[in-house]
Amino acid sequence: METIEKVFNLLTETPEYVSGQQIANKLNISRTAVWKAVSSLKQRGFLIEGKTRMGYRDLPSMKLNEDGIRRYLDSALDLTFETYEQIESTNDFCKKLALD
Repeated sequence: METIEKVFNLLTETPEYVSGQQIANKLNISRTAVWKAVSSLKQRGFLIEGKTRMGYRDLPSMKLNEDGIRRYLDSALDLTFETYEQIESTNDFCKKLALD
C-alpha cells in the first residue's frame, strides 16, 4: 500500500484532527511525506482540511472520483474510469460510447 493510500485511510478513519507528526509516527514516514500525500489527495479532489497546531482531517464530500470509488472495490478488478466535473447527459454519453 503506498503512502498516499495509507494517509487517506488514516484520515478517513479518524473523525478528529490528526497532527502531521502523529500521522508520520503512526505510518513511520517523515512529516514531509505526510505533507506531500495530503497535497496529492487535495489535487485529486479530496476535501482535507489543515489547521495550524491542530493537524489534518478529512471532510467527507459528495464528489465522486476514481480513488474514492476504488477504495470500496476488490483490488483485483481491472476497471477503467472516466470522471468529469460536469457532463450534460450521462445517457447521451453512454450511447455515444456504445456506438464507437
